[in-house]
Amino acid sequence: MENNDENKEVYKLATKEAKKSAARAKARAYQVLYEDMENIDRQKWALRMVKHRDRNSKDIYQPKLIKDEKGNVLEYFNKLMNEENPRKNRQETQRVVEKETSKITTEEVEKSLKMKSGKALSPDNLPVEV
Repeated sequence: MENNDENKEVYKLATKEAKKSAARAKARAYQVLYEDMENIDRQKWALRMVKHRDRNSKDIYQPKLIKDEKGNVLEYFNKLMNEENPRKNRQETQRVVEKETSKITTEEVEKSLKMKSGKALSPDNLPVEV
């Protein structure tokens, strides 16, 4: 087949007709669904379907128990989650650096207040506009 204007028009018309047909089928399906919703059993079915879709859309799966091959809860995790572990006291000395810094100007404060939240910071943790 040649790739000419006539073929493009035929393709566009076929695509347009397919979209119309799909829209009509979708409308008919919704109409049947709405008519079925008058029945209480269908309402319960729809609610179950919605809950099932919601559960499947969540990406969080948490195990309730961690078991070994025999089905017993693993002692390691039991100990890990239920006993207090020893902690090291860290006493770091803080360095005080006495250095001249420039004062914050009114213009810098006004710019930061106008800045939209969620903007990226530069490598020195300052907004790019400042």
